[in-house]
Amino acid sequence: MSANPPRLIICDVDGTLLDPQAQLRREVEQAVHMASRAGVLVTLASGRNKTQLDTMARELGLTPPVISLGGACIALPDGSPPLRHRIIPPERTRMLVQHSRRLDLGIMAQTFTSNLLESDPATAVEIRRIASGFVEQVVDILEALEEPASKITLIGPVEGIAEIQTYIDEDTEPLHTALSGERFLDVTAPGADKGSSVRFLIEHLGFDRLEVAAIGDGHNDISMFNETGFAIAMGNALDEVKLAAHLVAPPNSEAGAAWAIRTLINHHPG
Repeated sequence: MSANPPRLIICDVDGTLLDPQAQLRREVEQAVHMASRAGVLVTLASGRNKTQLDTMARELGLTPPVISLGGACIALPDGSPPLRHRIIPPERTRMLVQHSRRLDLGIMAQTFTSNLLESDPATAVEIRRIASGFVEQVVDILEALEEPASKITLIGPVEGIAEIQTYIDEDTEPLHTALSGERFLDVTAPGADKGSSVRFLIEHLGFDRLEVAAIGDGHNDISMFNETGFAIAMGNALDEVKLAAHLVAPPNSEAGAAWAIRTLINHHPG
């Protein structure tokens, strides 16, 4: 990274900007505003759906395109059509859901506007907490889907996740997968991941990758780390994520994202 502050900071949301209770702490919000006042663009890259991220971006006063649905969608937070959008073909969705049911996995399908969940009650409580309540539990997720899924998250024990991963990998054109903790597997269309979306966004904005920094905590953030000039992992991140980063911030329980943003702006490590 150059000796100057980055021109763009890309932040993961859950586990990064938000604390363990899925709340945006005042220190983090202030750090985002400080970056904006310094002329540094800030945007979001998250597995959350487009509607959720648009709302958060507007509340924070962010103007660049946001990356939602785990990289399946890139769009300005103003309701305009996406710059890029990848969906999971409906037939692939049907086969994936049916196989997941045989393994007794919880299934969450996300579209632009909705998070639909087919699972047991205990899993539903857990997912509602993680997703800040933005989840609708349904009996049959295939019947409930009114538009193609952009992202599917499968939830279950390590053995079940490993088995569904093998099922996906054996396809002639595997869908993209990324672990989000041991019990969660995010599934998107081929080429729909945070890394490819970050690369698209950087080119769209006309920046050099060395002018861009990323902050994250999950396995799916490693791909965006690889596309940016400087990467900061959260203190609560998996060890593999920390090893892929240049610097480790305090955990999200200590508003580590605020520390990371201030460090990039005031000290701009390189």
